[in-house]
Amino acid sequence: MANDLQPPTGKSSVGVMAYVWTDASRDEVLTEDASDKREFSVSVWYPTDVISKPEAPYLPDFESWRSKIGEQRLKENLGGAWDAVQSSRALAHVGAPLAKGRQRYPLLVFLPGLGMNTRVYSSLLGDLASHGYVIVAVDPTYEVFATTLGAGRVAGFASPGWFQPPVENIVRYERGRLLVWAADARFALERLRRQPPFDRRVDWSSIGALGHSAGARVAAHLCQTERNVKGCLNLDGFAGFEPFFAEPGSTFEKRFAMIHMVIPDPTDAQLNQMGWSREDMLKEKARQRAAGIRLFESVRSGSIEITLSPPGMGHGSFTDLPLLGNGPPGDHRRAMNLIREFSRAFFDRTLKGQDKPELELVPSAGDVALERYVYKGPAPKQ
Repeated sequence: MANDLQPPTGKSSVGVMAYVWTDASRDEVLTEDASDKREFSVSVWYPTDVISKPEAPYLPDFESWRSKIGEQRLKENLGGAWDAVQSSRALAHVGAPLAKGRQRYPLLVFLPGLGMNTRVYSSLLGDLASHGYVIVAVDPTYEVFATTLGAGRVAGFASPGWFQPPVENIVRYERGRLLVWAADARFALERLRRQPPFDRRVDWSSIGALGHSAGARVAAHLCQTERNVKGCLNLDGFAGFEPFFAEPGSTFEKRFAMIHMVIPDPTDAQLNQMGWSREDMLKEKARQRAAGIRLFESVRSGSIEITLSPPGMGHGSFTDLPLLGNGPPGDHRRAMNLIREFSRAFFDRTLKGQDKPELELVPSAGDVALERYVYKGPAPKQ
């Protein structure tokens, strides 16, 4: 499979630029050197007028990552996509000029799932850019499988607190790290505001946030805390059955939508390992689901939940990796097309003010379920 990535569907070609930025006001706590400051890489996706076929490798720093992190560690993260990743070409023109003209583009900030470099979301990010968005995609250092920092330095995953039980400790650690990711995103937005040509060509009054998995909860946090972020899209970022973290009694004041896979029930073997009966599991699932729905209902303008179930749909379907061979058999093109369609529709409505009937009509496709929630007051107290 040489390249099964989904090409952009918009009118524009796509460019991408990479930057490495250092926030000297914050210490890096995931290294042993107390003098280290927070340093991270970003990629900026945007419309361009270049019409030739992109020639850059899919992962431009792949050989450096393999040399400095090790082939085995990369294989563990890329799995069945290993061969395709090496032979595939990028979906965007590296370093291409921003499209000519005076148009100012809405801005999206993107956060990846834990362990995932943002380049493995090229099918989604490139498609959004081709439809007239600038996207700044942030790679949280030491919490993605690989990233390149200044002077060609490479950093792999080095944040073990995500996996150290009990679960209460993991949740506490996650919340702390997500605040770091959010600070990365804020810093990236401020740097981009001073970065030509984006300083003049971004509509700084029209900003949205989206993320996958852990990154989705960061995107929601940005909506809750940043005045200029108008809407948030959560891509399969449930915590339990809750679509975002919320303080009891709070109201989500911005636009909110979630796109996710069907959450499977545990197998009998998994239940036995947890010491649960199926009846107990179903009761707990219903309780958590009700709590999650009340959070959807704490969104002032109402919220949208879209559940996708094409064959083979999984948590990784929001990345390119299933398209490149790392996933169960299934219709991975269909899954990605649906993710892109509904992501565009949400931000076209939220940031461009366009009417989007696909967010209102009952879906005719059997692998799509859409639920709209109306505001019923602040998040319930625990």
